[in-house]
Amino acid sequence: MIENLVHLFQQHATAGYIVLFFSMIIEATLTLLTVGALLAQQLINPYVAVIIMLVGALTEQTIFYFIGHALKKSKFIIHWTAKIAHRFDGRLLTHPGKVLFISKFIYGLHRTTLMRAGMLSMGFRKFIRACLPATCVWVLVVGFIGYSVGASYEALKEYAKYAELIPLAIVVLFFGLEYMASKEYQDKI
Repeated sequence: MIENLVHLFQQHATAGYIVLFFSMIIEATLTLLTVGALLAQQLINPYVAVIIMLVGALTEQTIFYFIGHALKKSKFIIHWTAKIAHRFDGRLLTHPGKVLFISKFIYGLHRTTLMRAGMLSMGFRKFIRACLPATCVWVLVVGFIGYSVGASYEALKEYAKYAELIPLAIVVLFFGLEYMASKEYQDKI
């Protein structure tokens, strides 16, 4: 994936930034990690990338807020979101910034929490005021992780060819232990 993005940015930078924007709406965490790695290798403009990532993340959050607001009478959506995030409803209304920030780090909870904010008729201004700082901190944290991985990529690239041997060794070890355990168990029968 990274090689494709690098090629896209080298050939058509504008198209690359458009892809980043829509990627933030579809899968923000993976996009942030990838962009962080690209930033570490100085392959894209950091200022433009950060602005696009923030706008993309806020767009995603706004979309899911309005989906929740529009579907707040749908019994299926109410049941589904309540099943996942109802226990946060009180705190979402009283401390939305904290809940929205924490939910960004829990897989499967973030978008449901955004929908719950819309379903609970949280004011849009209150929602955006809570989302903005939470999103900025989240982008910095996840982007820094991606940046750190990207910075260490050159140092680890030499050893990457051996990385494919690790899963093979784990499989061989697993089957070896399973074989020894079954032999031991059969001997006791």
